[in-house]
Amino acid sequence: MTIGKIGEFAAASGNWSLYVERLEMYFKVNTIAEGLWLPTLIAVMGEDTYDLLSNLVSPKKPAEMTYAQVTDALRKHLQPKRSVMAERYHFRQRRQNKDESITQYIAELKKLAKHCDFDSSLEDNLRDQLVCGLRSDVIRQRLFAEDGLKYDRAVQLACALEGAERDAAAVDQAGSSEGRGPAEGTAAVHALAASAARAQQWHGRRRGAGAAVARRPSGAALCNVCGASDHASTECRFKNFVCRLCGNKGHLKRACPERAGTAARGRGRSGLYNLRTAANGKATDGGQSEDSELEGDLHQLCLNSYKPVSIKLLVDNVEMTMEVDTGAAVACISKKTYLEHFKHRPLLNSEVVFNVYNGMKIRPLGIIKPLVKYEGQEKALELFVVEGGSIPLLGRHWLVELNINIPTLTKNNELSNFKTECTDISLLIGRYKQLFTDGLGRFTGGKAALRVREGAEPVYCRARPLPYAIKDQVDAQLDEMLREEIPSIVQRG
Repeated sequence: MTIGKIGEFAAASGNWSLYVERLEMYFKVNTIAEGLWLPTLIAVMGEDTYDLLSNLVSPKKPAEMTYAQVTDALRKHLQPKRSVMAERYHFRQRRQNKDESITQYIAELKKLAKHCDFDSSLEDNLRDQLVCGLRSDVIRQRLFAEDGLKYDRAVQLACALEGAERDAAAVDQAGSSEGRGPAEGTAAVHALAASAARAQQWHGRRRGAGAAVARRPSGAALCNVCGASDHASTECRFKNFVCRLCGNKGHLKRACPERAGTAARGRGRSGLYNLRTAANGKATDGGQSEDSELEGDLHQLCLNSYKPVSIKLLVDNVEMTMEVDTGAAVACISKKTYLEHFKHRPLLNSEVVFNVYNGMKIRPLGIIKPLVKYEGQEKALELFVVEGGSIPLLGRHWLVELNINIPTLTKNNELSNFKTECTDISLLIGRYKQLFTDGLGRFTGGKAALRVREGAEPVYCRARPLPYAIKDQVDAQLDEMLREEIPSIVQRG
């Protein structure tokens, strides 16, 4: 009787090193002879993994190789050596998320540190990043106050302080609930009732024409052309108009037979018409003004002729048409689009909150980093996923990173490529091209002199402490200044 069970390896998402470790423990606990390790591995790895292995070792067959050669070949393919600098960069950028406990944060830091090659300085780096990345300023200040803080002590103290904050919040919440008297409870019930009444009143106003129809006498006949009740259908001045909904002549959209119910007819007005009549004070009982609706219909036809500017890109080899929105800082897609094309990419947490034009705030579901291709360029860019929505938006981030020239619209709504042709500017740039080269310029018109007050003495200032988290960025900036031959009085520690 065998102990344990080894399933197939998921070549697309599995961790090969962990799979091999579990497999070797399976061999050990079941005392499987070393000569049977390779046949057992081939038997349990699954069809997809075996097909991949056969392609990697071709023209040899996997059965002709040793167990070590097979596992090493798959390890080199599935887990190539990572860039230590890139892994350390990701480690330094990691911060505690909003809904993440300190223990979960520590586990993520250890996971990121696996490929950073910290060696003997692992605990020091974990301690520094733990303290610098904490979400709570109170806990961070308490850890800063510890003299000679070690990693184990930092973990113990941070978890204890987090638990104390959580318990104190629970006690405060319980005390506020118990201290609420009968009068306060009655007031809260009345407040809820008032809120419900206001909501019902607001929905009544939103029903518009539907509410007006409900207030009409039950015996009043409605005009089949415009939906009004003060005249017959044969006398209606709109009887020769064409309906915007069904395209038939003889009635308006709000009285179209294809609309379900009289209340739906009231909601058929366009948003543009509602705004115009409210601003001009022309809204009647139910908002059914024939002149205003006709005006709204004509303006709506004009607005429909202005088509959005859209650009086609390859996102993870999926051709996607995205609408250009220079008012948006980032690129966004809906949750539906994410589930259709990109659900293979896990959603990363995001602390960004979007401010919409009408004042609303929207928190995205997360971020993915797909591979975006456009006109020979290929970059991994951030793509935000939001709840709802329909059309993918192309914001300024992608426009800049991919050097996209925004197309312009002609009067016939045909897209034309954006081109700038200015002979004078080209001549100017060519004449003074040294001013438009990369790097910093320098003044060569004379010799500079520093005037020092007579009797002045130099002032001693102690070295300014540098946070460990930005040490690499400061070193990179100093190296850049040296390359540009910029004089520097900064002394490296």
